[in-house]
Amino acid sequence: MRARTWFFLLMMGFGWLTALVPDTASASVFSGGKRHIITPGDTIDDDLLLWTGEGAFDGVITQDLITFCRRYKLAGEVQGSVFSGSQYATIRGTVQRSARIFAQTATIDGTIANNLIVFASDMELSRNSRVGRDATLIGNEISTSGEIGRNLIVRGGQVIISGKIGGDVDLNGNKISIVAPAEILGSVKYVSNEEILIDSGVVISGTIERLKIDKKDAEEKGVNWPFRFVLFLCALVTGLIISAVFKQHTRHAVDQTWKNPLVTLGVGFIGFCIAPIAVLVLCLTIIGIPSGVILLFAYTIFFYIAKIYVAIVLGRLVIRLFAKTAEPKTGWSLLLGLFIMFLVFPIPLLGFILYLGTIFIGMGAIVLGLRACRLAVTASTAPQASGTPPIA
Repeated sequence: MRARTWFFLLMMGFGWLTALVPDTASASVFSGGKRHIITPGDTIDDDLLLWTGEGAFDGVITQDLITFCRRYKLAGEVQGSVFSGSQYATIRGTVQRSARIFAQTATIDGTIANNLIVFASDMELSRNSRVGRDATLIGNEISTSGEIGRNLIVRGGQVIISGKIGGDVDLNGNKISIVAPAEILGSVKYVSNEEILIDSGVVISGTIERLKIDKKDAEEKGVNWPFRFVLFLCALVTGLIISAVFKQHTRHAVDQTWKNPLVTLGVGFIGFCIAPIAVLVLCLTIIGIPSGVILLFAYTIFFYIAKIYVAIVLGRLVIRLFAKTAEPKTGWSLLLGLFIMFLVFPIPLLGFILYLGTIFIGMGAIVLGLRACRLAVTASTAPQASGTPPIA
């Protein structure tokens, strides 16, 4: 019942993840360790969910590939989709469906039959790369010299385009260059502080339009993904530090949330509503101002770290759905949970509702975790206090 209750509370967020990554619910191959290698000629006749330091895939995966690696190279064939979070990602093989890549450095030197989405600091689509449909590239330095079947959307700092684009191009960057032998069969719209640079040998079938959008309009029309990715990394580092320094509280908070999610939600909602009122009442008196300031400071900290405990529970739930016999580690659970939140929270209305639910549950986890720690200390000291006579 506990897993079912959690699944009921979080199935909308997890449903979004499975919508982004088709057919992941049937994944049956789960692997971890320092290295994972699929040699040429090997075939995995199912989905593969992989947590490892380094991965190399030269064989065939008949379904989806989901990786969370420090470094991986795909030189074989994935007959489904690819979903990866890594520091270094390289695709030189073939992906028969879509690819969604989150990395520090991404290199595409193969074929993506459907759509491609890349979030990376540095990325390159080489001359050998081919994307069958649309490509969305978000990062700092972006270079594409391959072929994209339909439309291209780019959000970056320095952008260089020298390949063939079968549709329209939507660009937003500090410095944008379109160099020969680039060929664009649609129109080009761009936003930049500098004039776009276009070589004389470039072919553009449609129009070229420079859009002027102020910062307020830009914030209303879209999500600042690079900035949100930095916040994601900050939350990840904070969560790792908290789980390492306050191990006992983290364990109790996560256990309370896992066992009693509805109670945790209720406690968090009450605390979320009462704390600001208490701060206001305390600040109305001179004596209570210091206490009010301390309570406000604690409330702000709790508000920020609340999502960390929910992320750990969410990541643990997802991992156990794929590998029921594995005991998820806190770090991996935190990474996966925060990553799901990274994808879900920008959704209009739904993301806001899930964000509020996460804050309520997280605050409840903090309070119940502190209570459980105090009870544990009381239980451990009670026998000694009652059984040991006082020292004269």
